[in-house]
Amino acid sequence: MVDLNLRLESSLNEEEYGYLSRLQHIELPEDFPKEYVIDPELPNKETFKKVRGQVLELLQSEEAIEWAFQTLIHRFYRNGYIYLEISLTPYLHSKEGLSQRRILNAAIKGLNDALKKCPGSEVNLILYAHREASLAYNQETMRLALEFRNERVVAIGLEGDDTKKRVASYERFFRPAKMSDFPIVIELGESYCDFASIKEAINLGAKRIIFPYELPVDFMFASELAQKHIFFEYHASCDYSLGRGKELKEFPIKDIWSYGYQGYMASYASFICNSDLVKEYRKLKEACDFKREDLQHSMSVSIQAVFEKDLLKRTRLIQLFARYFDGFFAKTL
Repeated sequence: MVDLNLRLESSLNEEEYGYLSRLQHIELPEDFPKEYVIDPELPNKETFKKVRGQVLELLQSEEAIEWAFQTLIHRFYRNGYIYLEISLTPYLHSKEGLSQRRILNAAIKGLNDALKKCPGSEVNLILYAHREASLAYNQETMRLALEFRNERVVAIGLEGDDTKKRVASYERFFRPAKMSDFPIVIELGESYCDFASIKEAINLGAKRIIFPYELPVDFMFASELAQKHIFFEYHASCDYSLGRGKELKEFPIKDIWSYGYQGYMASYASFICNSDLVKEYRKLKEACDFKREDLQHSMSVSIQAVFEKDLLKRTRLIQLFARYFDGFFAKTL
């Protein structure tokens, strides 16, 4: 249906990674991917990082990035998705010296080529800066995001390990996007996933905040954020694989809704965590007694949160959601 944070490097499947491996003569371990797909019952942050590094080895050329976008979009289209936002972090694909512009051009070419064969679907791109990259490198990411804002790039994001810097330290970096009314997405990390960081992200202009687990019971604050169209993104399998929660039955999404916050589910790292939206909702049905109205609410919030500005496309998305919801419900809950 609708997925708003599909990480390029972590969302291909075993067959697709295998093809890239053979094409580029890059050897993968004999037991790939079974050794690396994380079991949510056995959380392991180091395994997550190791897998991500392994698959990124396969995505360091323009040809590989272009092909990855094509095959990812084709597969999700065949599985009934009508709207995707794919996340790309140029810094992660620069190991062999590719410039950010070449990385982005390859991504957009693959995206546009795929859409020619996927009638009726819409796909946009979120460009991410990285906390480990230099300020100059990230500023180039920002310049490209703003330059390509009318060519499928719909937002600028921030990801990566946050052990050294709080969210507020990126005020200078996000200033051009905030002044240009360009959407901002901030991923909270391991160290500063707290209410203070959430407020810092909002002050920077974030329209979406990822991994926001410390939201308080504050109905006035929730109402204010809803009026400002600020959304919160969750990934049950990924979060619990990384040890961010003790048990899936404690996953807070229903509590977040009851407080009045706008939260939705996304796939994020579907390969590494062996999950997608269908699997996520099935797990939530079993662990959290997810029902039809819960699924409908989550998907409705996703549609409200899309960064597609074209009013006709947004209207069509709502119509398609109403038309195909029963089929999606049948596959999930």
